[in-house]
Amino acid sequence: DMQFNLVLKHPTKKWEIKTSQSSWKFSGFSTEKSINELKELLNIYNNKEGIKLQPGEYTVAFGSEAIAEVLLMVIESGLKGREFEEKNGWTSKNKIGDKIFNEKITITDDPTNFQTFCFKFDSSGIERKPFTFIKDGKLANIAYDSLVAARYNKKQTGHSLSSLSISMNTGKDNPNPIEATKGLGKVIIIPTLHYLGLPNPGKGIFTGSSRFNGILVENGKILGPVFSSRITDSFTNVFGNIAKISSKSESSNISDTYERRSPIAMSLPSYIISEKIKVTDSSDSF
Repeated sequence: DMQFNLVLKHPTKKWEIKTSQSSWKFSGFSTEKSINELKELLNIYNNKEGIKLQPGEYTVAFGSEAIAEVLLMVIESGLKGREFEEKNGWTSKNKIGDKIFNEKITITDDPTNFQTFCFKFDSSGIERKPFTFIKDGKLANIAYDSLVAARYNKKQTGHSLSSLSISMNTGKDNPNPIEATKGLGKVIIIPTLHYLGLPNPGKGIFTGSSRFNGILVENGKILGPVFSSRITDSFTNVFGNIAKISSKSESSNISDTYERRSPIAMSLPSYIISEKIKVTDSSDSF
């Protein structure tokens, strides 16, 4: 379980830039990759003025780290048996087969994907096999651990564990998010989200702040870094209004490092671009 994070912070301007890598083996780590990422960001943050976004709807390119944090909430608050059966999750009004996301989206718990940590059995001893939550935008399955399955007379699905092997399909678009913005007008690139919350689980409404590495791009041209901006929107909007999906996959490590180590990583496209995303607040600085 290798997770590498390096953050650089300017002493007076207070901006923060970050590089991250994740891998299940040491050979997956590249010093050159992190150095090049920081050089590119330093060039932007040192030489261009910060931009304060006004509240409104924007086209947003979410990086793999941002996707991972939102997907974790998607699953915990709507794709597990307890929330589904008790009708208090964001999928409570849906049934299997309903279209809930854009048809380009497929989300699977895949313990055979080595960009995740591949737990082959759950704590009940059930063999874990690829399990599709969402197929081509449609609700395909709900996960049941041993306790919830027993309570509601459902079949266990191999989910009596905390570390799922979530995988999201890649697309066919340019793996470079800046190049991918050409033809889309102004696009906010948000590689990662912080200070996340779930103010309305029943409606699948989340909130999170850009904090690291946010930049504003217009038709492939970098306009400048953006001040810390908050997105408050719904899962169905973010994964429903898809414009582009990267053809490149990445491993995004979301392991909890505050208590007992519980390795979790997702295999995700390096970015998705979603339209009509609500920016509800922007700071006057980084």
